[in-house]
Amino acid sequence: MLLDCIPVAQLYGQNRLYVDYLAGRANGLFSHPVDAFAPALRARQGWHSPRADVAHTLRSYLRSLDAPAASLQAVEKLGGDGCMCVTTGQQVGLLGGPVYSLYKALSAIRLARQIERDLQVPCVALFWLASEDHDFAEINHAHLQLASGDTRRVHFPWAGEGRSISDLPWTSEVAAAVADFWQLFTGAPNRDDARTLFAPSEGGGAASDRPGAFVEVFARALLQLLGDQGLLVTEPRLLRPLAVPFQAAALADAGDVRVALRAAEERVRARGYPPALDVERAGTMFRYHAGLRVRMTADECVEAVRTPPEPEELSTDAVLRPVFADWVLPTVATILGPGEVAYHAMLAPVYEVFGVPQPLVVGRQGCTVLPGDAGEVLERYGLGVADLLRPGFRAKRAALAAADADQRAPFAAAAASASAALAPLRDLAAAADPGLARTWERSVARVVAAVTRLEERTLRAQLSGGTTGERRLRQLANVAFPRRGLQERVLPIAHFVATYGREFVAKVAAAFEETDPGSHGVLAIPSAGEAA
Repeated sequence: MLLDCIPVAQLYGQNRLYVDYLAGRANGLFSHPVDAFAPALRARQGWHSPRADVAHTLRSYLRSLDAPAASLQAVEKLGGDGCMCVTTGQQVGLLGGPVYSLYKALSAIRLARQIERDLQVPCVALFWLASEDHDFAEINHAHLQLASGDTRRVHFPWAGEGRSISDLPWTSEVAAAVADFWQLFTGAPNRDDARTLFAPSEGGGAASDRPGAFVEVFARALLQLLGDQGLLVTEPRLLRPLAVPFQAAALADAGDVRVALRAAEERVRARGYPPALDVERAGTMFRYHAGLRVRMTADECVEAVRTPPEPEELSTDAVLRPVFADWVLPTVATILGPGEVAYHAMLAPVYEVFGVPQPLVVGRQGCTVLPGDAGEVLERYGLGVADLLRPGFRAKRAALAAADADQRAPFAAAAASASAALAPLRDLAAAADPGLARTWERSVARVVAAVTRLEERTLRAQLSGGTTGERRLRQLANVAFPRRGLQERVLPIAHFVATYGREFVAKVAAAFEETDPGSHGVLAIPSAGEAA
């Protein structure tokens, strides 16, 4: 059940550019205003991507992953004339990575259907597996949340750290971290299904020395969860051979890219926003050396123009990656999170360098999932869902604030009476010894403090109905903000599948149909244990 939608400014107020863009106040930094679907479509229809070659490549890849029939049908649609796509993507994390990766994919599926319906063009959703990234610390761990609301963390090392994640096998260290996760998560009602979903295709979670097995587990799981809705997945390594002209331009035009980024930085600063990119480093290609991904210097780019490397030797950075994707794919819109929108605000001039139309930028939908009794617990304390998701929320403070004046009055009167009864003793004690006046003050303060403690415990017991109501409120707060972070950015996809089953995906998708792009919904979903 959808309980509420939380204002984006409440959750991401620190990213003013993102909040302003969703409100239509930062349109000038992008090629298209926030809701300009038709102009974005017209611009993309003038760009000829190698769709037939893309479809051929993805067809083989998806079959190797045992993709559902709907995904294979979507590949055929993509290869047809006039088909557009909505793209999104994320790094490939352990056990699915933070669940917002799933929300990005659901946002893309929803938007592709909307574009197909409203603009009368075929459109598919595609998830870009950012497997060429080498930021190992981003993907080598996962958190889980116990019934108490406490969190635990598992992680794994890799001797190949510094290489692209596409090289990562399903090592014994990965398997051990996953085993630790499931050992800690024994009470999850759908644990066995989730464990199978996020295991190598050989089954059982056994180690596999095959490079790319780590990414394959993520890709297979995403297709099992969303392939029936026609989702496509790809990796950059698959599409690089189709974008040799783009690679050549990226090497030859590195200076022009730098000039474009500097102009974008000035434009962003002029609007009062901090630039999201380091323009003196960004916008250059990487090259693989002994398996490591190394940023190319200006001289190396010049040499590579004279002697072009093989396509698989080159890799794009955060600036060039979306341009590369939109060069090779017929992208009409892209689903992005807050940080990604901020750096896309600097990319419109870079797209112009390559002559590629920048797609429409659309904020991803987000979600916080609470247990089935969340609405009842919050109502008991006179709280709304937005109160629970407010930074700095404290269960004890909220519980005491829920008490009305009539409940507090007897304790205030008792504290006043105690102070009044002790008042005559002050002068008597001070007359005997002036230093005893301070002793009297401390004694009165201790009496008032004792009454206050009794008040808090009494009110908390009354509000909880003699049970563990405040403890339950504290657990809800921990569920909403595990490790003091927004739930969708901390807990992995596997956590939610294990807790709520695969039906969780359909319930979130249904909620997204009721909310707008960029919005953040709060759902109450009973787990199998709660239902029982």
